[in-house]
Amino acid sequence: MISVPEFMQGMRAVIAAGAAGLKDNCRAALWGFAPLRVAATIPRARARIDRLIVEDHHFPQGRPGTPKRVFLDPPVSSRFAEISAPTLVVVGDGEMPALAEQGALMARGIPEAQLSVIEGAGHIVNIEQPEAYTEIVLSGFGRISGPPADAGTMTTWTRLGWTYGCGRSGSTRAVQRQLPPAVAGTSV
Repeated sequence: MISVPEFMQGMRAVIAAGAAGLKDNCRAALWGFAPLRVAATIPRARARIDRLIVEDHHFPQGRPGTPKRVFLDPPVSSRFAEISAPTLVVVGDGEMPALAEQGALMARGIPEAQLSVIEGAGHIVNIEQPEAYTEIVLSGFGRISGPPADAGTMTTWTRLGWTYGCGRSGSTRAVQRQLPPAVAGTSV
């Protein structure tokens, strides 16, 4: 079983190689990194994660002079009970045990939070099992706003200034995000 310190050591190896521009070393560290053992077995996920992390990421956190991460004291976990927003915690059934336990701790500590475990996924659930992830997230929104729309219709709801829509077209669901009026017309 891998521990959180081993996780951090693996991350540091990926970041150090990436920040130095050593793509082959970064790739070797990435695919030797225990949390990605599930993704490594899914060709579509492996290709996308490789592109996102090795090819497209610039690793600013590994460069000299970058501000260092500061851990909160008391830790965020001591304040989970203060969260009042509907919360969905999603983990893969192949996640590292230490991180899966952190997800379960989060779900237990946040009032009325729901924990969903996706079969056949590990650390990067939304890339490893995108269809299952989307279904769980949309179901979570349904838990907040009611059941999804019938075929051919769209149900919308607003959370934190974003408008979300959920509808069915056969077995395909659509989700749309619209910028709130104060942000419309600006570029990101």
